[in-house]
Amino acid sequence: MNLTLFVLLIIVLLLIAIAIYDMHVIKVVTYQIQTNKISKNLKLVFLSDLHNQKFGKNNDRLIKKIDRYQPDYILIGGDMLTARPNKKNKEAIFLINQLSEKFQVYHALGNHEYRAKIYTETYGNMYNEYITSIKNAKMHILDNQSLFLQDENIRISGLSIDKMYYKRKNKSANAINELDISKSLGDSDFHTYQILLAHNPDYFENYKKWNPDLILSGHFHGGIIRIPGVGGLISASLQFFPKYDGGIYREKFGAFIISRGLGMHTIPIRIGNPCELVCIELSKNE
Repeated sequence: MNLTLFVLLIIVLLLIAIAIYDMHVIKVVTYQIQTNKISKNLKLVFLSDLHNQKFGKNNDRLIKKIDRYQPDYILIGGDMLTARPNKKNKEAIFLINQLSEKFQVYHALGNHEYRAKIYTETYGNMYNEYITSIKNAKMHILDNQSLFLQDENIRISGLSIDKMYYKRKNKSANAINELDISKSLGDSDFHTYQILLAHNPDYFENYKKWNPDLILSGHFHGGIIRIPGVGGLISASLQFFPKYDGGIYREKFGAFIISRGLGMHTIPIRIGNPCELVCIELSKNE
């Protein structure tokens, strides 16, 4: 074996090792946000894009990390399941049921839940079985719905967008505007701390015109392959080096957080991009 082939083999083996590691490790990322709208300090956990990933038996490693943080609320940005014919999604169901025994959980839809909901000829009763299996007194589905948390002065809204906005290489970003969001959710509430769960970050510029205080998205899986100093390689809509691929972006309106996600689907590869658990500390301005 010549030197060039040997070096290439080492690089390939290294990338495989990194990919295996990144698919099984959980990186906890914590963001601090201050606001004068909330009535007391709060801790939130944001979950997105699990895609039935397992971290230990019954997801015990993930549950232990969440238990250790002891959030006041858990927010879900969608794609906890994977829409695949005859898939039972037991991992997502078990995890959510375990969490909702301890915490109030607010679950918006991602493209996989939405796909299972509208394409019943392909996925059968998958969506209804999923919702029925996880729905309980502490588990709230926000499918173009909002809930007001009076004691905290927080309004949580889950936006479900049409399937056309998940098409690859979609050219209609400007088709979603604040009026479309208002038709689905009503107007944002200026007097409360308005959280918008919106799975697809492609439309961030449009979401913020609706005047939320915090936008939570996922969907891009951190760009799948992260290049140091550059960022994520590719978005779910097949855009190379997307502007918003993960992390927090602070603007005048408030903050935009994109989770790099907890799992993958179809091709289970993450390189330089470990699975991510997002924790958010909301503190009241004194």
